This record gives sequence, structure tokens and C-alpha cells, in this order.
Amino acid sequence: MSKRQEIQQKSRLGTLLLHKGLINRRQLDEALTLQSSSKLMLGEIMVRQGWISEKDLNKAITSDSKFEKETFKIQILKAVKEFSSDLEKKVE
Repeated sequence: MSKRQEIQQKSRLGTLLLHKGLINRRQLDEALTLQSSSKLMLGEIMVRQGWISEKDLNKAITSDSKFEKETFKIQILKAVKEFSSDLEKKVE
């Protein structure tokens, strides 16, 4: 994973936890600062600081990946419909 992808992934986790109300902005900023001087993962820092539980972290990550899968399925279905429609027009 590139450094840029790594930063985006960390930002995504922080944003997800913020939107779910599991952490506040100050906690995210502090965790990112701590992370820059350690080799710990963002979620691990937040759990160690006592801001979130491992259960809440895992639940947030799991619900996000389920959402991504559903979004991806919808995008595929739309693409298939568009392709089918274009194919029908060419056949006519």
C-alpha cells in the first residue's frame, strides 16, 4: 500500500468513527498525532486510549465494508442495465 493510500485509509477510518459519534475531532487529531510518532494503527491507538472499545471499532469497520459491498453491487447492476440497453439499441 502506498503512503498516500495509507493516509486516505486512516482518514477514512477517522471520518467513519466521527460520523458514527464514537469519537470527537480532538480525539481524532490526537490519535493522528500519536500515530505519526509510532507504528500503531489508528484504531489501535483509540482503543488503547480508552476512547472506543474493540467491539465498537470492529462493528464500525464491519458495517462500513457491508455498505461498500452493497454500493458496489448497485454500481454493477446499473452498469449491466446500461450495457444491456446499449446492446439492444445496436441490435435494433
